[in-house]
Amino acid sequence: MRGIGWLAGASLALAAGTMEAGPAERLRASYGSISGSTVPIWITKDAGLFEKHGLDVELPFIEGGAKAMAALVAGDVPIAQLGGSHVVSSHVAGSGVVILAGVVNRLEYKVVVAKHITRPEQLRGKRAAVATLGGSGYLAMQYALGKWGMAPDKDMALLQIGSQPARLQALVAGAVDAAVLSLPATTRAQKAGFTSLMDLSAEAIEYQQLTLATTSAFIRSHPETVRRFLRAYLEGIAFLKTRKAESLRIIAKYFRSGDRDELEAVYGEYALNLIQRKPYPTLRGLQLVMDELAPKNPNIRGVKPEQFVDLRFLKELDESGFIDRLYPR
Repeated sequence: MRGIGWLAGASLALAAGTMEAGPAERLRASYGSISGSTVPIWITKDAGLFEKHGLDVELPFIEGGAKAMAALVAGDVPIAQLGGSHVVSSHVAGSGVVILAGVVNRLEYKVVVAKHITRPEQLRGKRAAVATLGGSGYLAMQYALGKWGMAPDKDMALLQIGSQPARLQALVAGAVDAAVLSLPATTRAQKAGFTSLMDLSAEAIEYQQLTLATTSAFIRSHPETVRRFLRAYLEGIAFLKTRKAESLRIIAKYFRSGDRDELEAVYGEYALNLIQRKPYPTLRGLQLVMDELAPKNPNIRGVKPEQFVDLRFLKELDESGFIDRLYPR
């Protein structure tokens, strides 16, 4: 890939500020995809912001929302980045999982198709790759099919393929005729000659795609840990938005890519567009998630979206002026 040279020899002189006194508290917080939506937690870790707030955070990669949710509920991972659909399904089943912040509040996907597909109707009877059945990518594909007058299973088979690289590889190999992808996979697909039939991010649909979640039990037992984690995370978002060069180096590390076009595309879409300074979840977007899940999960009917969120920490930090002070006036 081109652009490797601009990364060579780069070192991060990151002024994380004064660390909190005492030994750092160890904590695991998981993420489940190598994509632009995961950038804030990587930035927070590598910029030393968790350590600044007295936390020694390990970031395990747990692929698949169901596995990540199981780890969260079991307490193996007290905080996790999870799709809104997984939070809703788990919460109504009695897990006590709640949303602390909304990481991505819009659908970020594109429906990328095989080179012989030029019109939506050509997808009838074909197969599409999604990460997990019932996850945000699945619901995004369900939405796209609905716009085209089709439905999953009836008109098109949706296959659980897993990670973005795996979904892109399935498309390249001809194992599927379409794949639900986001950056950086969409840039790689475009460079390989594939096109998209629908850009869901351009539709600007409020949708709780990705969240920062924990359990009510962990909040009760470790409220100060949650507060410090969120404080660091908000500083990570500010670092991402205000220190582009250092942020691009961190993103390149996790993407294992020096492709400047790819990195710039991710930065422009997520740092400047999708990720908000004040990451409140979208109740309207949660309702859309619920509406799409309810036909197969009757426990969701009659539940209010407010039930899935716990915003005490985010509101506290916002109302104190903490977030506003992170940005130059």
